[in-house]
Amino acid sequence: MPRKKRPNQESREDSGPRKNRSSRKDIRESRNSRENREELLYGKHAVHALQDLPERLRHLYVQEEKRGREKELLAVAAEYGIPCSFLSSQEMYDLLGDVKHQGVAASMLPVPTVSFDEWAAARESSDEPALVVVLDHIQDPQNMGAIIRTAEVAGALGVLFPERRGALPTEAVVRASAGAALRVPLLRVVNLPRALQDLQNLGFWTVGMEPSSPNLLWEGATLPPRLALVLGSEGKGLSRLVGERCDELAALPMLGSTGSLNVSAAAAVGIFEWVRGLRQKTS
Repeated sequence: MPRKKRPNQESREDSGPRKNRSSRKDIRESRNSRENREELLYGKHAVHALQDLPERLRHLYVQEEKRGREKELLAVAAEYGIPCSFLSSQEMYDLLGDVKHQGVAASMLPVPTVSFDEWAAARESSDEPALVVVLDHIQDPQNMGAIIRTAEVAGALGVLFPERRGALPTEAVVRASAGAALRVPLLRVVNLPRALQDLQNLGFWTVGMEPSSPNLLWEGATLPPRLALVLGSEGKGLSRLVGERCDELAALPMLGSTGSLNVSAAAAVGIFEWVRGLRQKTS
């Protein structure tokens, strides 16, 4: 069955940031180029996060009918000379496909990351409350983005990830994080067990979430104020060397027969158990 076409409207130009009237041919070429579905940000939360990082914004796409509500975003684009295309609903569909874009999309420079070694070198050992979330070769960008979103909401100092054999911070991760990946430091590392040792030297207690551990949250395991929470990959869990390096392993109590939670759900439970304990200690 042929795909249903949405109503076609002409793109119009008006005053404001640099504007391009994109032809249908240009949009098809863009869709087939590097700026395709996996490399374009879309949706209000993800794109609006770029207002604080305009230097990373390459091109803005706004649906013509939605331009009135995007005045602040368009003002940032105008100030920094960012190209902006106003598209019809059909042209947005041609560019992005059948997704919930909310009338706005953008292409951007690669997601900014920080060397963990440089980040750690700038810090001293402390007993001040803090959270770092460590990803042990998470594979799914959706899971990575969801964990980053939860970590940022909880006020984490950073999210640490290995440079190889796992999901990397891409536009897909930014979308899944609702833009949080642009607000929290993403710390790249080569050797994860060594990074855990460096975190321990900085005063962090490292707790690995391991479903097979007999040490259960709310029964035996506690999450200290200065915490590095380590999360294993989907299916495989914590790698052997990472698990051995952790100060403690902990599991969530499971009462049903499914066996385990998705890693992003388990991360949310662990992160906000840390928040709960921290608020309890400071109240």
